[in-house]
Amino acid sequence: TGKPLSTDVVQKASENLKELLKKPQCSSQREIYLKKSVDHIKEGKSVPSILNLITSILKSSMYRLDEDILTLEKEHNFLTILVEEINDYMSGIRQLLAKDPALRSDLQDRALVSNRIHGDHIRSRLSFLQFYITQSLAKV
Repeated sequence: TGKPLSTDVVQKASENLKELLKKPQCSSQREIYLKKSVDHIKEGKSVPSILNLITSILKSSMYRLDEDILTLEKEHNFLTILVEEINDYMSGIRQLLAKDPALRSDLQDRALVSNRIHGDHIRSRLSFLQFYITQSLAKV
């Protein structure tokens, strides 16, 4: 509705939220933020930032990591959601490139989606996927 927030403001707010959620007094809020984060990923909203938040929440509650991952899988089928989101993101990029093939030459250096360069989008998704799968496999 209004002017988009600057990257700096979003970054600072994200860092403050992560620090708050690490505090024992906020432990009841972690589950709420995990659910909201899953909803944002389903909608394709701020995915790199949300994945960063989820990683922080999961790491901050290492004693509950098993439970949190099981909950994400049982209640949300999260791995499937994440893979579908990656496919949706790449489909969107392919559509952009189909409309303007000249974008391909500077794809790695240009912000095409939400003020982040394509490489950052891919790295954040794959890094989270590696973290999540590694943590999930460690529980098997």
